[in-house]
Amino acid sequence: MSLKAIIVERGITQAQLAVRVQVSEPTISRWVKGASYIPTHKLREVAAILNVSLDALVPLSLTRSSSETQYKSIGEPAA
Repeated sequence: MSLKAIIVERGITQAQLAVRVQVSEPTISRWVKGASYIPTHKLREVAAILNVSLDALVPLSLTRSSSETQYKSIGEPAA
């Protein structure tokens, strides 16, 4: 389930989540769009507010480049 779907299902707005997590609304928008990941220091807080597991918020981002597998770190902007 996407972050957007979770937020909608919980019946809160991105603005309300931003206030509760103490980040800007554009930051929440970037998380929802996948333009950036939720920083590790905010994951537990967001998971608690949305009443979801950490697994629901941490996408496994694998990219394959030739024979090598590269992992994108959490907090690194999505390509």
